[in-house]
Amino acid sequence: MIKPPHPGETLKELYLDPLGLDIENTANKLGVSSTELKEFVNGSRGITNSLAAKLADEFGGSAQSWLNQQKQYDDWQSNRIEYTASGLNALRYQYQYMLVIDVEHTCDANNEIPVDERELIELGAVILCSKTLKVEAAFSSLIKPVKYPILSDFCVSLTGIQQEKVQQADIFPVVFNRFLAWLRNYPRYLFCSWGAYDRVQLELDCKRHGIPKFNCEQELNIKKAFAKIMKIKPRVGLKRAMEWLKLAYDGEHHRALSDARNAAKILNLLLQPELSETMSKNMRLDIDALVEGEEHIKELSSAGFVNLSSEKKALHPAHYFKELFLPRLKASGLSSEDIIEHLGMSDEQYCDFLNEKVVITNNFAKNLEVLTGMRAEFWLRAHSKLHD
Repeated sequence: MIKPPHPGETLKELYLDPLGLDIENTANKLGVSSTELKEFVNGSRGITNSLAAKLADEFGGSAQSWLNQQKQYDDWQSNRIEYTASGLNALRYQYQYMLVIDVEHTCDANNEIPVDERELIELGAVILCSKTLKVEAAFSSLIKPVKYPILSDFCVSLTGIQQEKVQQADIFPVVFNRFLAWLRNYPRYLFCSWGAYDRVQLELDCKRHGIPKFNCEQELNIKKAFAKIMKIKPRVGLKRAMEWLKLAYDGEHHRALSDARNAAKILNLLLQPELSETMSKNMRLDIDALVEGEEHIKELSSAGFVNLSSEKKALHPAHYFKELFLPRLKASGLSSEDIIEHLGMSDEQYCDFLNEKVVITNNFAKNLEVLTGMRAEFWLRAHSKLHD
């Protein structure tokens, strides 16, 4: 299959370069941030419906034609990987090893470092045996940045990587050659990472130093696989995914080798259908996690937490009420009449609620909160997600 262009590449090659347009002005015209547009142009960010419509208005064509380019690129990028437990296992046995990789790069709090000028400061990887799913080897190295040699306070705080450590490290070409030499011991590997950005950053550093880019036969996006198999939207971060799966997090977050090891843990789980199915069910029922506070509710629901199941019945608030709270209320000694009184409903309205025919209003959500202890925000969010 011939590689189709990323829509960001089309924008650059057909419009920005020939017309002499720069990123900043174009971003202003489109009403998007310059960071977002830079990431789109360099292929590290996909197109959205909103951006597709804006590009169509500004440069012509239809929004659907821009979206179609993204789909064609995504199909090529994933090499038509079937993101199911069975699909991943079929892919797994085509390779002797799986390379799980993670990188850390220069960054700052205000995105003042342009996306295409970010530099690797750490490279970490583990090798999984495709047959046993056991970790056979690991690689880890800090990297000395050259264009922005001084790490920002934000970067140091985020990663825990100290300035003196990267100052003593080798530059990218030296580390990368050492990494390739290590990798030669493990032929026929499948490239795996949490998200799609790690390979993009590797390519940026290869290009910056004038060395051949890192080629991989196929690329497995573990983050995408997690979202597909667990039936959530693909926005959740690695650490949150570990918490949802109740997996112990090894090492420090935002350190390359630790993140690679932990991503490998999730991959291992996803490749075991009976375990991943159990975990998926547990996640759908672990609604009590939402009582931690409004910000946590916002975070979880933005990641699709209350939109887990493809079955709309499982999303109706009455489903959660019946499955998680009604048995507890009955066990505490409350009768149906008591529950109806607490909810401020008639017998008929309560019956309609249990049959998932009632709209959750603000007042009803507050009554549910008083009765169950589950925040009103959850009941309203769950109902809104039902109709998304």
